[in-house]
Amino acid sequence: MKLAFHNLGNSEYKTRDPCISNVDEYDSVEVSLLLCDDDFIRKLNKEWRDEDHATDVLSMSQHIPGLQIPVLQLGDLVISVDTARRQAEERGHTLLDEIRILMVHGLLHLLGFDHELSKEAEEEMEQEEEQILNTLEWIGKGLIRSAYHFSTDMDHSENSDEANRDIEKRSLREGHQPKLTHIVCDIDGTVVDYEGHL
Repeated sequence: MKLAFHNLGNSEYKTRDPCISNVDEYDSVEVSLLLCDDDFIRKLNKEWRDEDHATDVLSMSQHIPGLQIPVLQLGDLVISVDTARRQAEERGHTLLDEIRILMVHGLLHLLGFDHELSKEAEEEMEQEEEQILNTLEWIGKGLIRSAYHFSTDMDHSENSDEANRDIEKRSLREGHQPKLTHIVCDIDGTVVDYEGHL
């Protein structure tokens, strides 16, 4: 699946990779998405990162600095549906929601953010993750915050209806507005817009 983001010229985007700090100069940005199983992502993880285990999401940059084309080919996201399903069950939300969270997390890695560099880098990426998810009207936690809360106390009380309503009210008060006018998905040559229309 290929995702294309349009109307970037009038927006401000934060990146950590100096090679792509000029995102607004491109007509559109493309990201490829592959959904797979644990065996497939384990092999990729071993090949690309020399880590012999399954993971939830891998981000692989495909950007070639200096290439003069109207489309920024940001890279590839690979998400294990097996791992995403387990994490969704552990965190009390749907598989689709978990895949959305993993896509945002992976996209931030493609933009140069890396939560493994330092505590400050982790906090910065967590804030960006939450900002994007709020813009997409997700009322739960991002991957970094979910992993932290799950690993420290395994308390799912924040997924209660009351907590979700509080988060939603806070998001509406803070006035999060989408930065993109539309997202196009190209699945085997069929172009579908963000509303699911062909």
